[in-house]
Amino acid sequence: MFLGPIPSQDPQPPSSASPMNSRAVPSLDVPRQGYVLSTTAEKYGGPLRRAVEALRGGIPSSAAAIKWKRLYSCRRVEPGSTSNRSEAELGAWVVVAAWVVGIASRSISVDATLVEAETWFLGSPSELGIAALATPEARSEAEDLLRSVVDVKVFSELLPYILDPHGQGSRLSVVRRPETATARKQKRADGVFYTPGDVARFMVGEVLHPLQGEGGLLSIFDPACGSGVFLRAALRELMHIKQGSDPLEIACSCLYGTDIDPWALGASAFVLLLDCFASVEKRGIPPITAWHALRLNLAQVDALRLDPSMAERQTDHCLNDLQACRRSLLSGVLVAETGNTLRPGPIPIQEVFPALSSGPRVLIGNPPYAEINGGSDLLSLVQRFETFRAAPRPSSDLFPLFVEQMIRLVAENAHGGAMVLPLSIACNSGSQFVAIRNLIEQTPGEWRFAFFDREPHALFGEDVKTRNTIVIWDRNGRNPDVGILTGPLRKWRGHSRARMLSKITFTPINVGICAGIPKIHGPAQASALEHLSAIPIKLENIVKRIGRTTLTEAMQGEKMEVYVGATAYNFLNVFLRPTSTKLEKGASLTQNPLHAIICPDPGSAIRAYALLNSRLAFWWWHIHGDGFHVSRRCIESLPVGNVMEEASLSNNLTDLGMALWSQVSKNPIVSLNRGSMSLGFSAGACKEREAIDLLLVGALGLPASFMGELEQFCDDVVSASMKP
Repeated sequence: MFLGPIPSQDPQPPSSASPMNSRAVPSLDVPRQGYVLSTTAEKYGGPLRRAVEALRGGIPSSAAAIKWKRLYSCRRVEPGSTSNRSEAELGAWVVVAAWVVGIASRSISVDATLVEAETWFLGSPSELGIAALATPEARSEAEDLLRSVVDVKVFSELLPYILDPHGQGSRLSVVRRPETATARKQKRADGVFYTPGDVARFMVGEVLHPLQGEGGLLSIFDPACGSGVFLRAALRELMHIKQGSDPLEIACSCLYGTDIDPWALGASAFVLLLDCFASVEKRGIPPITAWHALRLNLAQVDALRLDPSMAERQTDHCLNDLQACRRSLLSGVLVAETGNTLRPGPIPIQEVFPALSSGPRVLIGNPPYAEINGGSDLLSLVQRFETFRAAPRPSSDLFPLFVEQMIRLVAENAHGGAMVLPLSIACNSGSQFVAIRNLIEQTPGEWRFAFFDREPHALFGEDVKTRNTIVIWDRNGRNPDVGILTGPLRKWRGHSRARMLSKITFTPINVGICAGIPKIHGPAQASALEHLSAIPIKLENIVKRIGRTTLTEAMQGEKMEVYVGATAYNFLNVFLRPTSTKLEKGASLTQNPLHAIICPDPGSAIRAYALLNSRLAFWWWHIHGDGFHVSRRCIESLPVGNVMEEASLSNNLTDLGMALWSQVSKNPIVSLNRGSMSLGFSAGACKEREAIDLLLVGALGLPASFMGELEQFCDDVVSASMKP
């Protein structure tokens, strides 16, 4: 069946914000100081969701199912799980998305009805779509909602976000609008955090830039594609690399994605359709057939079911059938749905994507930040994933399995991939995280890690306060070498976001990463890290034990104990037994836990106190931790060498420690939070701290110049100064 195009209605003049053209800066898909991406996306996406609800309510379900199968279901039957969305809901989303893309591409007027928008999308005035099935009242309500937010620039730049069916559901949105708590709960359960556009473009550029000189087509796969943020970024980068190419051909030949939500796949196809629209117009084909051609590379399936290790089946006929289907679609013919539903359990990747029988060249994306939960096939996951065998329980994290899946799926001579992950991949000591770091350490290629703190401003914006890691993997054919490059835990401010991303560099390190991935900057820190890591005597070797206590207990503690706050930011809260402090009326001492370091004698406690107040200890904690939590492991692993054993060093350290505590203890930092009082002790302004660092740098065999490195590091952390 050929569905011919219909004339555009009331076309508007071209815009500099049109797809594939240079866009105004700053882009609407980039969070920044004073601008929350999700707030703007909700301003426009909220009415879209309500329009879908209104339209769905007026569509007969039986008629919608028939029309959906004829027009909009994937032209090739998929192996995915049962959908939790009805044909009426999915059809309503298609109608609304078609209206949005028609407006954004300036193919229909802003006054177009939903029936007119769907007629344009189908390319045939004689073909009645799903919008025509709805009651006039439902259509009218939906159209009023849509017309309240018409904006070509916003639609063009925010299309991946405004087509998100979850809606706004962030920490910030719940504070401002409690009714979004349900959406936030669902997004957290699914691990859904859509990536800002600049982050996706940075990652895609880092992965694809080295391939600019290579011939042939690249295959790029997003295993949790959502509404297409990474696929859009990849298409635009490919068009930059292969200037003059047909964007529709590039998208159909190079871009692949999976998701467990059927509408997310439809949304991704609409996002790509908008960016390919010039090619669609040039071909003179109806938008629906181009949409279906793009949709063929997007499969509703859990990406963890894809298995490269299963025996290859004969896929030539599958590939030929798929290519024939796409040729028909790209010629404007809407072919019938074909194929058989695949069995449950693991699936060879070539049965889902026949063109990827050897695996994709590049895998990129933002995997779910969620627990595996009991709905997954846990036995199958245990059998296939090392990172799940290390912690085989429903509460284990999903994202390490996606990193492992990246390693498993990409072609043997592939370039590799990139993922944006929680910071826990670098510093969580759980068995699952040790397993993924061990796997990375054994996987050939160059692994680069960029780390981002949540304060003052977060990578995902102020509405999603997470600490993140961007991991980039470059695989160089059959080269067996493994290289680890890292960077500092970047603190930055919203107005300098673009400068931060453009200046990211990486430093090679030569230490193991199984226990954690150090966050260092520059060769001086890399050299110090390697040297200190080789020192056999750590703090744990000179103390009796490290336990937990509270501030109340610390005030009655022994002189052989040193206390360290379980959290920190600009300084480690290290102190000896504090003197009694008068409580404010109605207040009580905090019950937040403290680390209690039990030493052999009071002198050892003074020396341990001095060591932990040094800039060196602060640096050591910061490069091994997450910039907030103070773990026992960071304390135990602090190198001390012979500082405690050599008499002159030990005596000097004792004197410095006593003088430091004498000053610091007089001026505790008293904090009151909801009637709970805590104490902080900062040694930052004391001259003894510099003397302690000078003693340690010399005793541990570090160059004297490292003193300047430590001072600069502490200044940068406190001021949230960016590192390149």
